[in-house]
Amino acid sequence: MRRSFKSWRPHRVAALTVGPAVGMSLGVVPARAVPGVPSAVFDPDNVRSVFLYDQTAQQFDPPVGSGSFDEYKAAGYMIVDLDIESNGTVYRVGSVWQENTDGRDWRLERDLDGTAFGLAWDDAVADGMRLVDQESYLVDGERRYAGVWVENIEGLDWASRRDMDEQTLDTFNTQQQSVSGQPRMPIDIDQYVTSAGVRWAAVWVENTENLD
Repeated sequence: MRRSFKSWRPHRVAALTVGPAVGMSLGVVPARAVPGVPSAVFDPDNVRSVFLYDQTAQQFDPPVGSGSFDEYKAAGYMIVDLDIESNGTVYRVGSVWQENTDGRDWRLERDLDGTAFGLAWDDAVADGMRLVDQESYLVDGERRYAGVWVENIEGLDWASRRDMDEQTLDTFNTQQQSVSGQPRMPIDIDQYVTSAGVRWAAVWVENTENLD
């Protein structure tokens, strides 16, 4: 079991394309999430969006050839929410894409072990990016991670953690809520089950617009 709690507000969508459900369904229906602020970029009143459901890894981003990832990135879209659900061996991908209205850089890394994800996190930070979504899932019984980063043009303060037990999550959330002079908001909180028990991942970002 895995629960995903995303920060989102309803969109008034100008155009919508829905990808078909394919293959074995694991119930992968992405939430309408946004990477937080600035809302004029990530939650405008009118924006073209694409919702893709229940895709295999091969359909989403094959190692050879072109899949949905290459198609929509080339068309000027960016991922604003990623959901990966696994039965322990294989997984399905749900994703929400939104028009990249200001052309900012962004990246997706997936199928990484814990060490590789940490290195990808460091590389992204060094490149001036911030994490907006992270996923944890099993592939052939092995723990894997995925993350979506966006260019931090605004220079927002942010923080993320993963593999936390509930007590550590509560401490982390309390710390983020009490940062002096820098109100923050959660934009991604995920729950997943590991061999050591239930674990949590979370991303917080500076709430410069005082959004609810």
